[in-house]
Amino acid sequence: MQRLIDECPYVLGCRTHYWNPNLSRACLFRLKLDWLDWAAGEGIAVDAMIAHLDPETIQPGDVVIGPLPIHLAARVRERGGRSPRLSLEIPPDWRGRELSAADLRRRGARLEGYRVSGTRNTLY
Repeated sequence: MQRLIDECPYVLGCRTHYWNPNLSRACLFRLKLDWLDWAAGEGIAVDAMIAHLDPETIQPGDVVIGPLPIHLAARVRERGGRSPRLSLEIPPDWRGRELSAADLRRRGARLEGYRVSGTRNTLY
């Protein structure tokens, strides 16, 4: 994970004892408690769990982990934050199923970053 952070500054910013100490906050957005257990097992320190994200509260360096709609992920980035995605490969028969922290580990859950930016242009 540290290699990913060093090579790709938009990948992660969740605080652990060896990651960037200058980050403000790391929070999980609308994730299940099992995901919090998974994060703890990965050494990711979570400062808050939030049910509703107000982009205006994002400070530079904040990290929001969770299924943000794309326009909110863009707002997080505009305000100097990051919003890595939890990615994992699951078979079709696992879709819709509640996943435990052990399931997440078994299926290779990982945080991945994407560059997201908004545009005012529309196609319609």
